[in-house]
Amino acid sequence: MPILVRSFIVLLVAALLLQSSLLPVLNGQSMTGEVRGVIEINDNFILVSYLIDVNAPNGRLPSSINFTLPEGFQGEVLSIGFFGPLNESLTFQSRQSGYEVLLPLTVERFKLHLIMVLTRCFNVKGNNITATIPLLLSTPFNLTFVSIELRYPMGANVSWISMNVSDRFKVGGREAVRIELINVALGLGRTILTNYSYIPRYKEVSVPIIKRELLINPNGYAEVNEEVRVKSFQERGRLRSLTFTLPPQSRGVAVHDDFGYYKLEAELAGYQIKEGVEGVEVEVRPRFSIGYGEGATFTIRYHFPLERFNNTYVISLSPMIFQYPIENLVLTLNTPATTLNFNSFPPPALLSEAGGVKAVYAFNSAYAYLVRSLVVRFEHYPAPFQWGIPLGYLAAVVAIFIVISAVYVTRKPRAPSSLKPSTLDLVKAYETLLSIIFEVKELEEDFIKGLIKKAAYEEKLKLLIKERAKAEANVHRLMDEVKRFSSKHAALIEEIRLLEAELKSVEAAYKELGSMFKAREISRKTYEKLMGDHERKLLRLRSRIEALLDEVKELKE
Repeated sequence: MPILVRSFIVLLVAALLLQSSLLPVLNGQSMTGEVRGVIEINDNFILVSYLIDVNAPNGRLPSSINFTLPEGFQGEVLSIGFFGPLNESLTFQSRQSGYEVLLPLTVERFKLHLIMVLTRCFNVKGNNITATIPLLLSTPFNLTFVSIELRYPMGANVSWISMNVSDRFKVGGREAVRIELINVALGLGRTILTNYSYIPRYKEVSVPIIKRELLINPNGYAEVNEEVRVKSFQERGRLRSLTFTLPPQSRGVAVHDDFGYYKLEAELAGYQIKEGVEGVEVEVRPRFSIGYGEGATFTIRYHFPLERFNNTYVISLSPMIFQYPIENLVLTLNTPATTLNFNSFPPPALLSEAGGVKAVYAFNSAYAYLVRSLVVRFEHYPAPFQWGIPLGYLAAVVAIFIVISAVYVTRKPRAPSSLKPSTLDLVKAYETLLSIIFEVKELEEDFIKGLIKKAAYEEKLKLLIKERAKAEANVHRLMDEVKRFSSKHAALIEEIRLLEAELKSVEAAYKELGSMFKAREISRKTYEKLMGDHERKLLRLRSRIEALLDEVKELKE
């Protein structure tokens, strides 16, 4: 072989060897990671929330990463989710003892958020509880730093924990410890044991359902109407107060039930507000104390600033749903009338897009704790008018207007244009609906007072219910039509809908009062006083709705 060819081959082999030594080695030794997170021990489940920062200093990360539950963990993963830097859901596949997470990008560094809900982790003997918790999942890379905050239930007394802790403190009144580790070896998962004494709150209070209505204001805050239904399982005494934590910087807090608004600092039908560590704490004192197996429903109203990044809003579903065990959460999200290109994670169960987006989300107990926030993206254009027209275009428009005016000035004047039929129809239809509502109220009162016989009452009520159903269907159809006329129409219709919800709440209170009076649970004097209060509320609501309808009628289309 000629010496020149031999030298060329040697140089080629050397170059290939050098290149291979410079190529990234995408194995566990070439990747490192850091973990920061929170483990919340609750009454009958454990919530794990970890932020995992994975780095490949010598190259790029692989297309997927495997996470495995540590050996010895005998609990059950009720739900699990992996999310990217923008809270986007990451695709993952369940393996025999772990999960393979697919990375959306080929990058050198990636931050992912892991959320798990764990059950069957408790060994309970009376009020003494031992919890088995997977502190770390097994990873295919070394962990250079780990910082985990372990939070115990409210009122728990911690006896011991199977690992050294770096700090002990309190978060919102809850005992907490911090565990920090350095240089955790490749693939090493960790399980810890902890013992504490505690009387579970789910034995005292549960929340069958929360109905949350949330309106996103274009100025960057959310208006919230939160209907909460609670049930007491307190075996001794009666439940007289409940404490909820609203999002930080919540303002305009008000509490009411079907009988009326609660008063600040009152002992009954009252509430108290204070700034807490995790948010604004509201202590609600129901109108009537709640005995074992009994329930109560009340509504909390407030508004709070949203986290906003350009056209992306992050809406917190916590911390309120984590105060007590919740069975169902129904969230109705409303966006401005000028909304465009709406999408969210997780996707809504129902979606309508007439005059703004109305998205309905339903979460059961397992999924509600997994989805701690709702990520919503949409664009909206400002309501007219926007004066940014170049002067030349404006002059041309004015000139065209003058010409058109000159052409039509000699024509016979036309009669003023009337409102669109659907607008007038809405006003008339709502007036019909309101008259039926008040007719039902008067019928109920006459029956309670004994002025009408039961057979005649039932026959008349059956007829009015049919008429009302027909009237409501007509009104809601016309509302949807009128909302499309302009953003101003849509805003007024939304205000009417909110007042309509209040009207139905007062009506329900009327019926409840009647039932209580017939069952002799309240005196005639109390009944008449409360009925008078509710009648004044009904009249105020009716006048406000009629005023809004007048505004709708006056709007140009």
